[in-house]
Amino acid sequence: MSVQVLKWALSRAFFGKRSCFLRLTIVFGVVAAIGGSASGASGVFAPDTVIPVRRAVLLPGKPGPAGRIFGRRPADLRYVAIGGALSAGMRSGGVYREAQLTSFAGLLAAQLGVTFRQPLFDQEWGNGSGYKLAFRTGDGRVRHRHVTNQLGIEKGGWHHLKPYSGEIDNFSFPYLSKNLGSLSHSHDETRRFVNRITGAQRYAGESSLFSWLKKQQQCDFFTFEIGMDDLVSSVMKGGKGGIFAIDPLRIDRSDEVRLIRNFAALKARGVLATVPDVINFPYFRQVTGEMIRDLDARLWVHRSTSREPVAFDPAIDILLPGFRVQQILDGTLKGDVVLKDEEVLSRDPYDDEWSYVSPALFNQWKIRRTAAELDYPVADLHRLYEEVLAGRLVTADGVKVDPRWPEGNFFSADGITPTAFGHAVIANEFIRVLNNHYKLSVPFLITRDFL
Repeated sequence: MSVQVLKWALSRAFFGKRSCFLRLTIVFGVVAAIGGSASGASGVFAPDTVIPVRRAVLLPGKPGPAGRIFGRRPADLRYVAIGGALSAGMRSGGVYREAQLTSFAGLLAAQLGVTFRQPLFDQEWGNGSGYKLAFRTGDGRVRHRHVTNQLGIEKGGWHHLKPYSGEIDNFSFPYLSKNLGSLSHSHDETRRFVNRITGAQRYAGESSLFSWLKKQQQCDFFTFEIGMDDLVSSVMKGGKGGIFAIDPLRIDRSDEVRLIRNFAALKARGVLATVPDVINFPYFRQVTGEMIRDLDARLWVHRSTSREPVAFDPAIDILLPGFRVQQILDGTLKGDVVLKDEEVLSRDPYDDEWSYVSPALFNQWKIRRTAAELDYPVADLHRLYEEVLAGRLVTADGVKVDPRWPEGNFFSADGITPTAFGHAVIANEFIRVLNNHYKLSVPFLITRDFL
């Protein structure tokens, strides 16, 4: 790997003062910091990438916390976060100590001045589930290498993470679905992170994730961010599942709305978050029209409107990343290739799979409608991500938010989750909404400190 990439990776490590914040950009994978060639064979990951877990350093320029919150001292308040990968701090394809500490929820808690207990990986195992670093090669493609040292993984294998026995306030887990049924039916990532919790708040003897989370809701303030992980999973499956289907007769009986209503019954203040349009995230847009035109393969797509496969059309079809797609790009799959459903997302007028991965109905009927009824403010992450992806967003302290991947400052190595800087941008959106709705004066984070 080049010295420039190494400097880039190491320059992003930091810890913050109040909550021992670490900063190191991560996503659904990792880039090698030691050894390896940035132009090696496609799909080859270095098995021995080493990134030391950083000790805490002072975070400069951070303003002090707000004064009294809701008429009380911040130290007397309990803040609970319920959410998915974003709220959990997943970054560069993994969850690790630095990423947890610089999640938007952790940064928001620090600005509020409240105690916020997270299921942190110990310093010794601070690289947690592992993560990856990203770099671009000469052919224009993004590749990864994985961090493999100081992992919080037990000898039993990948699905056994180091346990956490302390109490927590952050009930956010990667791929936590809006359908909060039995844990045994949940995504593998959700199960292994929930099962880390071994203390008094552990998931044990519960009939569902809903009943477990409901017991944890007693608080003064909350953030609620659910739905994005369902949408990411849906896109990865070529449009299957997702959050687009809304039954008007069952909206108030859905798990996510019932949880929000329970917060209201407990007289908790809070903020609800809308879901971004994830199909526009750089991970899903990395296979460009130029790459497709240069292929030695002829691509075909199954459509419901035709018995026979039809030619792939870059104007309405998105080629989604995956093993076979990588083989096509590498030139090892040539000739006529009929794409599988999960390898392409089509916007054919008579077979519009994009509508299945739109968050519009979920945002309108599950989030905005419920927020208006219960007088909760909304952190509009859908609008925020639109501004980011369009390159129009500049932070309050004058930093241009760069959506390019992996060269930019907002998306981490996986092209889906944010960097520490990205989380600071999101935390400031929550602060803005909090201040406007509840007439508070919580100071904004200085986002340039996270670059």
